[in-house]
Amino acid sequence: AYTDADEETMDQSAQELSDTLNVAVMLPFMLDESTMTRTTQLYTEIFKGMLMGADDMISKDSAHIRFHFFDTASSLDTVRSLLQKPVMEEIDLVVAPDNTQQLDAIVESVEEDVPVLNIFAVKDESYRSHRNMIQTNIPHDAMYAKAIDMFLEKYSGTLPVFLSRT
Repeated sequence: AYTDADEETMDQSAQELSDTLNVAVMLPFMLDESTMTRTTQLYTEIFKGMLMGADDMISKDSAHIRFHFFDTASSLDTVRSLLQKPVMEEIDLVVAPDNTQQLDAIVESVEEDVPVLNIFAVKDESYRSHRNMIQTNIPHDAMYAKAIDMFLEKYSGTLPVFLSRT
């Protein structure tokens, strides 16, 4: 969750800030709920995985990453409010929630050179009209077409044989 203390840590030297990748992770952690759903458990695991990956990269002295985790509370109004935070002006990459409306609000709000990583809205196709949208899951039809094209390119001139166990 974002706190005012995070804004205080943003007041560091210009050199350190330029060498640091600022990542906003905007997911519905649902911190105000009394029990965690399976979905919020998965987002929490992603949160932990990101921290572990960043820790590993930092320990190898290969990267400086500052994560800013935001609880979207599954609310478009919350997302819009978070996008107004001063820290968002320093963000280099946004990990977006799975809600299409929230995703659109983020893409429309951040600078055009700030990539928005869409991991969770699998069927969303806004990557087709937004240059800064990175879609990690391409639609099945496109994936199959790419796989077939790659197969034909790699094994040009050969006769494939598919064995089936009956």
